[in-house]
Amino acid sequence: MSLMVSYEPQYRIPDPGLHLARIVDVIDLGIVQTRYGPKETLRLVWRIEENGVTYDVWHTVKKSLHPKATLHRIVATVTGQARTRMDVSMLKSAPAAYIKIEHSPVKDDGRTYPNVAAVYSPREFATIQAAEVITAMDEAEGSR
Repeated sequence: MSLMVSYEPQYRIPDPGLHLARIVDVIDLGIVQTRYGPKETLRLVWRIEENGVTYDVWHTVKKSLHPKATLHRIVATVTGQARTRMDVSMLKSAPAAYIKIEHSPVKDDGRTYPNVAAVYSPREFATIQAAEVITAMDEAEGSR
């Protein structure tokens, strides 16, 4: 009797662009070997819910609240306050933010993965939308 087993990953990725998302999990990955040496690392899991579809996007960051660190910028954006010390598991109860998703092929097998390229507060998002509308209006006037 034959018993075939295979692995065909079935995952959906969100379209590139800006999405309203919330951090639903913070996972301590411990020390991870990177091309820059071993680093203490966290994985943030962002959840996007659009049109009845749920997407989970992983965002791996260095465990640091240094002012130039990615985690520092995320904490400041999501909580509205820059911090030098905090329990990062509290990010799971933080308000939603807008994340910019970009796609990039990472694996040799050609699969595409979503990357979190930027995180914006709702106020920053409104400013971005207003700038895009003004640019579109300027372009429309210039074509006349």
